[in-house]
Amino acid sequence: MRQRRGEQCGVSASVSRIVRNAGLAIVLLGFAACGGTSKTGPGGTSKTGPNCVPTTCASTGKNCDSMSDGCGNTLNCGTCASGETCAGGGVANVCGSLTMSDVSNGLLPQDRVTVWKPGLTYNGSFPDRSTECAQLSPLGGNKDDTQQIKAALSNCPEGQTVKLGPGTFLIASDTLSPKSNTTLRGSGPGTTILHSANQIPVLYVGIQYKYSDQRYLTVDAKKDDYSVTVDSTTGLLSGEIVAVDEQYDPGLTMYIDGDQDDDYLGSGECRCSHIADGSCTNDRGTGCSVATTIAQARAQSRPIGQMMEIASIKNQTITFSTPIHMPYRISKKARLARVTGGAPAVTKVGIEELTVSNGGGNDDAGIISFAAASYSWAKHVETTESYGPAVLFKGAFRCELRDSYIHSTGDPNPGGGGYGIAVDSYSAENLVENNISWNFNKVMVMRSSGGGNVIGYNYMQDGWGQGYPTLPEVGINASHMTTPQHELFEGNESHNFSSDTTHGNTIYITAWRNHLTGLRIAHDNLPLSDQGNRRAIDINEQCKWFSFVGNVLGYENMPLNAAMPGGNSGQTSWGYEPADDDPSVAKMWQLMHADADAQSSLLRQGNFDWVTKTQKWLNLGGIGTPEDATQARDIPASLYITNGNKPAFMGNNPWPWVDPTTGNTAVLPARARFDAGTPNTL
Repeated sequence: MRQRRGEQCGVSASVSRIVRNAGLAIVLLGFAACGGTSKTGPGGTSKTGPNCVPTTCASTGKNCDSMSDGCGNTLNCGTCASGETCAGGGVANVCGSLTMSDVSNGLLPQDRVTVWKPGLTYNGSFPDRSTECAQLSPLGGNKDDTQQIKAALSNCPEGQTVKLGPGTFLIASDTLSPKSNTTLRGSGPGTTILHSANQIPVLYVGIQYKYSDQRYLTVDAKKDDYSVTVDSTTGLLSGEIVAVDEQYDPGLTMYIDGDQDDDYLGSGECRCSHIADGSCTNDRGTGCSVATTIAQARAQSRPIGQMMEIASIKNQTITFSTPIHMPYRISKKARLARVTGGAPAVTKVGIEELTVSNGGGNDDAGIISFAAASYSWAKHVETTESYGPAVLFKGAFRCELRDSYIHSTGDPNPGGGGYGIAVDSYSAENLVENNISWNFNKVMVMRSSGGGNVIGYNYMQDGWGQGYPTLPEVGINASHMTTPQHELFEGNESHNFSSDTTHGNTIYITAWRNHLTGLRIAHDNLPLSDQGNRRAIDINEQCKWFSFVGNVLGYENMPLNAAMPGGNSGQTSWGYEPADDDPSVAKMWQLMHADADAQSSLLRQGNFDWVTKTQKWLNLGGIGTPEDATQARDIPASLYITNGNKPAFMGNNPWPWVDPTTGNTAVLPARARFDAGTPNTL
């Protein structure tokens, strides 16, 4: 139910919302104050002493999450039923729901959106762990610190923190794996350093998991549902993290002949063909037959899936804490797979206030990894000299990377060793917010990710290849392994938004209020020149149902790059959306490589570009789509910060910081830290 009202005393121009309270559906309107003062106690004064009269959840109509009682204590008002979220109707501490199409002000169809409520920041925030179970200093003298840190982590009680003092801790003999409900905290990035002596993974939160003990769905699971019905629930546990997936559908997933024949068939269950000797282990589990042909291998692969948390089990029905992002069909042998063997997932692990250097494990382990972990985080950390993804989310659920400086791979080449942030293998509902990712082959990738992930308000620049420094690599993207889906990019700045199809296509991706400059900065004398393939946005073959809303492309007085040594001619002109791939044209929209399916499903609403210097409303269509002024409407500030409040990390800066009506941009805090030369200072 939606209703508009004029601005007046008593009623704001907000949307009326249906919410749930004590099992009854009620309608709430937004009210604006008409003078007067807020009263938190009798007589209008705030009282926290012995005469304070505390409020209750019931008396204020609240029924979820925590809130103050007005007397210095915290109330727990409960949890929401399946299908509803706390403040989901736009009212704090009240269960409810709006369709995400409503949240987008009707700019996005419901099939393109999901409930984006990622990480810990938007699900109760981080635990307060001020009690230190151990305080460690480096051994020094080139001695290995691995075992002293491992012992402290192993002996640390739940809810407490291992504190590392200033200096460099040498990690030479093993990877550090904190246990659930503990935090590893340094004395600040650049002050506490974990340095790998031999380029091994340094911090691994979770387990090296395998898919097993599969249960098949007996009824199709619909998008936006919160439950599935399976053939058996025996042994499954509330709170368990599981994968839900289905077999390959060529209408959704594109494989690349010659590349995705006997491997790279997604990054989930059954990714390998087992052709010939059956030695492939990259599917990491059971339940996949030995294929004798490429066609059989592709048919049984499961590139689309998502990690989910079991909220409750009743008979053969499993209810989850988050919605289903894609339909999972019994005709495609949809199933649920366990990933921890029935053991509890590693959960609520914190990594904070430290630098990690010279580590990694190529594709399978980052310098910091979250694998089959839940509700865990890396906060205000720095990574440098990584070999593999600097930070890897692999089968992760509601984990978070925030306020961090991720930079400077030791291997700026394709192949998995030079990536900044990777969200892989059905990972779902994770948050990457307010970070810097700089100086990688690819500043980020999303490989068969599971939807509900948010890449928000990051500064990602200078993706490059050592063998091709004059050609810009991908900037922000959801690609590099088929078939990521239902991911949100909001409020970021990067040199471009790309849809790399090296290992297949991408579907259902939303880019909302980002600044895509179309030019790398070549910071710190990196040998980059952007002579060829310069673009702000590119869409490629079978990248379907992409939505771009409220983005700014390019910037005022942006330069053309003249010819330079290296074999490319540089740019001689600008192009809004040219039909030909002429390297001498610097492009805002590079769409000529998108096939008919990709172009016809491309949605572009309210984007501003600095070639035409206009905001355009195009709705659906690719090259040559005419403008449609009837589509114009207000663009909401956010699709995931739905309480309407400016996020704390924005400080005193304007929010939203991207203005697509004028093409102007304000301050992105992550970029401001980088430009000031103080990337670790919040």
